[in-house]
Amino acid sequence: MDVRNLHAITVVAEERSFTAAARRLHTSQSALSQLVRRIEDELGFVVFDRSVSPVGLTPQGQRFIPKASEIDLLYSEALASARASALSSPIAIGATPRMARRLFPALLSASRERAPGPEDPNRIQLIEASSRELAALVAKGVVDVAAITSAAIGEGLSFSPVLSSGFVAAYQSGLIARDNDGAIAPVDLEGQELLLPTAGGVRTHLAPFLDGLAGVSVALESSSTDTLLGLAELGLGVAIVPEVLLTPADRSRREGLRFARLSEATPPLISGTAVRAGLPLSPKLEAAIGLVQHALVTTFSAFASAPEDSEPEPTASAHSPRNRLKS
Repeated sequence: MDVRNLHAITVVAEERSFTAAARRLHTSQSALSQLVRRIEDELGFVVFDRSVSPVGLTPQGQRFIPKASEIDLLYSEALASARASALSSPIAIGATPRMARRLFPALLSASRERAPGPEDPNRIQLIEASSRELAALVAKGVVDVAAITSAAIGEGLSFSPVLSSGFVAAYQSGLIARDNDGAIAPVDLEGQELLLPTAGGVRTHLAPFLDGLAGVSVALESSSTDTLLGLAELGLGVAIVPEVLLTPADRSRREGLRFARLSEATPPLISGTAVRAGLPLSPKLEAAIGLVQHALVTTFSAFASAPEDSEPEPTASAHSPRNRLKS
């Protein structure tokens, strides 16, 4: 028997009236009577004596109701405790190490402005992991929402696009002979050795562009953007990296490197938020998603644009209702 049906039985016993019990349970008297009949059929005995007014208990009912009331109370207390724990637990937000360097400070700042203090029940827990690891953690429910690229999305995830960004070629000055300072065209890369990213399925994402190149070879693939840029700085190849992952420090401290965007022939990389597919979105989780999306826009919008069919809110306030975590 569904333990939740015990509540209907105990309310009728407390009220000693089907009419009053139905009113308390926000249902009709006929529906409640039918439910109680089904429960009695399942139990194998009649609980209520309907021949008297107010409604009484049969001998079996007198033995059953006290224990049923105890079980109903224990169930209610357990449910309330579990819900309170879920509401007070921190929201787990994930990002790749490269993205986290710039995203997490914005998230922490917004979170502290919203509800300062170590006892904030709506605090956030920040988790760094690779794109593939984040996708797995979200699917398992370990991470509530992750800032991730569409290239890393797999089964069991629901993805909301926020930003669309291109790719940048980083190379030692003089390595590529170019007639202008515009975007790097496929022909500019002919004869070059490429240093390619593997993180988050980006390598697979670039496959259509790479297949159209002639006379190029892949010197190395790495999940570390720092490794790719370091090798490019040594003149060991042309690093192809997502522009959204480059920091101002990358450009300023690597004086031996030149940076140029790849032409529009390169498919754009979509960044956004991922949650577990089919998961009911509580107000608290919706607020966390809005907080991450707002941080993505404000932190990376200088290097990206809104993708088609997406409506990010770059002017949204961290204090707006959408971005306020609620308990």
